[in-house]
Amino acid sequence: MSTMNAITVPVDGGAPAVRPFALLRERVLPALERRRADLEKMYAPVMGRPETDPVLLMAATVLQLMQRLPDRACAEACLYDARWRFALGDIPAFHPTTLVNFRNRLAENGKARLALDACLESMRDAGYLKSCRAVRIDSTHLLARIADMSRLECVRETLRLALEFLAQFGGAAAWEPWSGRYADRNPEELRKASQAGLAARMDAAGADVRQRGCIWT
Repeated sequence: MSTMNAITVPVDGGAPAVRPFALLRERVLPALERRRADLEKMYAPVMGRPETDPVLLMAATVLQLMQRLPDRACAEACLYDARWRFALGDIPAFHPTTLVNFRNRLAENGKARLALDACLESMRDAGYLKSCRAVRIDSTHLLARIADMSRLECVRETLRLALEFLAQFGGAAAWEPWSGRYADRNPEELRKASQAGLAARMDAAGADVRQRGCIWT
């Protein structure tokens, strides 16, 4: 029986592209670790404890917001992006719905603000935030924005798979402009879109499903 060899990729924590991940590893992750007891209260003492460490899931959620990634891309980044591995360490593979369930659990237990508090604490400790001024902040966008992205991802992925199947009949060009529109699972314009932009993309995808569904069937 063959075994897979682990591949170690050196990461320069001082490189500009890696600095946010180094900051999470050195500052945010310890702040989240200090809140472990609060996270573990969301789970039953005997049954219901997750396979993936809730502290790491919370840290991955912070990175997900930073990178504006949908759930599937976030789960893949935890495995294959060297910067994410550098920040999170050895996080086991998990299904994208794990993130959905985790966010729901945070909301149900009133813990949605926990990540924000940990990030603010770490920023103050690092000297990035001064305590002499009041700052108005809102943590409610954290769960809402990622949830919007995951619903949009679900619709787009459904369309992409349908078009991939239909491409067997006449080729992808026969199903334009939809083939090109949904070929990319995680297009750059979605990663940089505002909340209003994401909503507009969702409306457009819904319109494509309603208006073109009769053609595809």
